[in-house]
Amino acid sequence: MGLRTQKQANLEELMPSPPQAPSTLWITLGVLSMLPLLFVLFMLAGCQTKPTVARDNPVRKMESAERLMEPIAITPETVVVDARPRFDYSMAHIPRSISLQWSDFSEPEPTQRGVLQNDLYAITRRLARLGIGPGSHVVVVGRGSQGEGEEGRIAWMLAFLGVSRVQFADLAYFKVNMTNVMEDPAAKSAPIWKPEPIASLNVTRDEMQKAINKRAVERPMETPYSGEPVLYRFIDVRGGRDYLGREGFGAEKQVPNMDATNIPWKEFFTKGLRPDPSIREKLEKAGIGPQHRIIVFDQLGVSSAAVTLALRGMGYDKAGNYAGGLTDLMSAYGR
Repeated sequence: MGLRTQKQANLEELMPSPPQAPSTLWITLGVLSMLPLLFVLFMLAGCQTKPTVARDNPVRKMESAERLMEPIAITPETVVVDARPRFDYSMAHIPRSISLQWSDFSEPEPTQRGVLQNDLYAITRRLARLGIGPGSHVVVVGRGSQGEGEEGRIAWMLAFLGVSRVQFADLAYFKVNMTNVMEDPAAKSAPIWKPEPIASLNVTRDEMQKAINKRAVERPMETPYSGEPVLYRFIDVRGGRDYLGREGFGAEKQVPNMDATNIPWKEFFTKGLRPDPSIREKLEKAGIGPQHRIIVFDQLGVSSAAVTLALRGMGYDKAGNYAGGLTDLMSAYGR
C-alpha cells in the first residue's frame, strides 16, 4: 500500500495543475482596462442625431402683416423673386432678380399639386442658397391680373415659413429698366435656417374636412393651431364660370356644401396687384369679419394664397389658405 501510494504521488506531481479561478484583482484590472472603450462607444451613441422634422408652432403669429399694405421700395438689400414663367423671365426681368415657380415647392402627385412640400427644411435650404433668410426683405413680382396670383402664392409660402418682410405686386407696378441678361442674384447665400411655420396661414385637409362636416359656419369649432373655438367662413375665389360649375374639375355637384361665398380673387386687388381695402364692404355684407376663421380656396391654392395675404394685410388675422385646393379636397372624397 505504501509503494502504491508513492507512485500515485509521483504521478500527481507530473500531471498539470487544474486551471485556477482568476483572482478578484485581475477581474478588477480587466474591467478598468475596458472603461476607455466603453466611454468612447457611449459618446458615439450620444452624438448620433435623429432626422429633424419641421413642426408647426401653434402660437407663432404673423407679426408683420401690416407691411403687406405699405408701398413697395426695392433697395440694394431687397431680394426680388420673379414668379412668372421662365420664358417670360428670360425675355425681360428686373436686373439680378431670381426666377422661381410656385410649383417647384409643391408635392408632385397630380391630386396634391397645390400642397406644399412636406420637407420644409429642404425648402429653406434652397432659399438660403438664393440669399433668402428669415430677416430678408423679399419682393415677389408676377403677371398681376394677367396671371393666377403666382406671386402671391410664393409670398404666402415665404410668410408661412417665417420670412417676416414679404411683399408682392404686378411687375408693371415697378418703373424700372428691364434686362434679358442672366446675372448672378443680388444677394449672397444666407446661413441655413430653420423654418418656423405660422400654422394659421395654412389650412390642412383635415381642418377643411372637419370644418365642413361639423358645420363650423353655424357652430364654433376649435382651430387646430390655437384651440380657440370660432365660427368659420369659406371664400371661394375662383372665377364665376368655375364657381357655377359650368366647366372643369370643380363642377357644382362635386363640391361639398360648405356655404362658401364666391368672390373672384381679382376683386381683392388694385390694378398693380396691391391689396384693395374697399373689399371690406363686400365681406361685411357677406357676413365675413376679422373674428372668423376664414378659409380661402380655389382649385390649386394659388390665387387663394394671394387673397389670404391680402386679407392678413387688411386685419383679417385668422385668414388661411387651403393650399391643396379643391383638387386635393375632391381626392379626399374620392371624386
